[in-house]
Amino acid sequence: GNGYGIEMSGRVLNLKGINTYTGPTTCNAGYIYLNGTNATSLITVNNGSTIWLNGPCPGVTNVTMNGGFVSILNTANIPTNAVLAFNGGGVRADAYIALDFTNPVVLGGNLKVGGYAQITFISPIALDDNRSFDSFLDASSAWTKFAGAISDGVGGAHRITVTGSRGIKFTGTNTFTGGMVVNFSGDQVTLDGEMGSGILAVSNGPVTGSCLFHFRDGDKMMVATGETMNASSMKFDLSGITMKSQTLVEYANGTFIVPDPLSNLLTLASAQLRWTITNDTGNGVISATRVNYLGSVIGVR
Repeated sequence: GNGYGIEMSGRVLNLKGINTYTGPTTCNAGYIYLNGTNATSLITVNNGSTIWLNGPCPGVTNVTMNGGFVSILNTANIPTNAVLAFNGGGVRADAYIALDFTNPVVLGGNLKVGGYAQITFISPIALDDNRSFDSFLDASSAWTKFAGAISDGVGGAHRITVTGSRGIKFTGTNTFTGGMVVNFSGDQVTLDGEMGSGILAVSNGPVTGSCLFHFRDGDKMMVATGETMNASSMKFDLSGITMKSQTLVEYANGTFIVPDPLSNLLTLASAQLRWTITNDTGNGVISATRVNYLGSVIGVR
């Protein structure tokens, strides 16, 4: 209780008792098992190290992953207001128990998520830069889910690159405007909720879902050779486009699954703005044109 902490730089440390030190717990290399009751205030895992949070840590205010991993048995082991700071590291589900994090999430690097059960991030996430979201596989039934809204943080439009080998879902009302690159080797990427504007590039891995896409001038989707995107349950909002016509999807050597009729891709508001949509299957291009488009009218009274 005097504010001192523990710093580990190799091998294995197993803390099983009632640990009353209130200072930081830092793992630079090796493994620390927090199996007892722990009064530590800060948890930091650096490159190549892992801390197992198997016991309650009610005094923790920050969990920082600087390239290392935190393996968690139960989200109740840390307070709901403890900040999860991802600086190139990640979290793992340590058992077949779903983990639902309501904790604040701060990005200072790429984010990695894996383990033996579904992990859900409920809080909103602000992108600080172009970031990779890596969902890696420990169990075939495990998913990673982002239920909170993902937005652009400081610096304007930011892009998400989806990588990894286990299923990943985006279900929040997302507003980030830098687009998304899907470079995935696992089950599938599911896009539900709403997706912000930008370029969506499916370069590897199947994409499906029921999301609402918001298009601006120049935004489009691109499906690479041999890849598949199932948009049969999706909606396109074209109200943010100021031009008369725009290419929405390019899929020349890929597969883009659409609803029947094709017009079901459009939101009601887009249809009311007189947008029509066509699918040139020969060239693999889906385009939209606004009927009776007049452009900007200035000085009318």
